[in-house]
Amino acid sequence: MFLVFDVESMGLYGTAFSVGFVVMEKDGKIIEENVWSIPRNNICSASNEDRVWIDINVPITPPTHKSYKDLCEEFWTTWVRLKNTYPDITAWADCLFPVEAGFLTDCVMYDEPNRKWAAPYPFHDIGTLLFARGKNATDHFPRKPNELPAHNPLYDARQSARILLENL
Repeated sequence: MFLVFDVESMGLYGTAFSVGFVVMEKDGKIIEENVWSIPRNNICSASNEDRVWIDINVPITPPTHKSYKDLCEEFWTTWVRLKNTYPDITAWADCLFPVEAGFLTDCVMYDEPNRKWAAPYPFHDIGTLLFARGKNATDHFPRKPNELPAHNPLYDARQSARILLENL
């Protein structure tokens, strides 16, 4: 069982504003997927250059949560539920540093004493898998219709999940 997730943030090191994920079996059957967002205009941690790029390239997903902490708590609760339901589940992201790794670190730090040993470990990187297969992880891979538009975190997670299965 795989959890593949993608995060959109205000720049590479800025605050996340949207998270999408896919939970799938090893045969590719999708068990669950979702996308959550907060109002990105409330986030101050971005340069003007980052904001312009985001406004041009990242489609708006309707807000489902009011705050960054709420977004982190929802993701963490989902991770714990999935881990309890599927003890063999592994967590994956495509080129996970810095965005997804930073988001997951923030999730842990909201309750570090109780979460530090419960985070996904190891946290698997699809980019490293591609590198091991002799591929360039930063190439642009063709997208299926249900993986468009790019930079919607659910659609990016779908594409990453497909690429994961194709390369295992």
